[in-house]
Amino acid sequence: MVLDFLAVDDFDFTRKIIILGPDSPVKLLGHQMVASYDKTKLYTIGNNDPDHSNEIYQLSCGDKSMTDCEWTEMATKLQDGRYYHVAFLISNDLTQKICN
Repeated sequence: MVLDFLAVDDFDFTRKIIILGPDSPVKLLGHQMVASYDKTKLYTIGNNDPDHSNEIYQLSCGDKSMTDCEWTEMATKLQDGRYYHVAFLISNDLTQKICN
């Protein structure tokens, strides 16, 4: 299944409704999604489409109502494009130990 929108941003359990977010900037297939530690941003990483397999996109919202959300293509790119891969967060402390 190829997604060209973020299908579910929020589910209101009291009213049993799905709140749709903004369309993603590219069709998504074979990507991974990771939330920031503080749960304020969502990242899509990689893609099965060779034109977008090294890209990282960030979804951020102005408030919790999900009415002011936007996707931004990150300046940081994957050195080698990826798809159907694994992605997870690591702490800044661990990053410093690995990279220095």
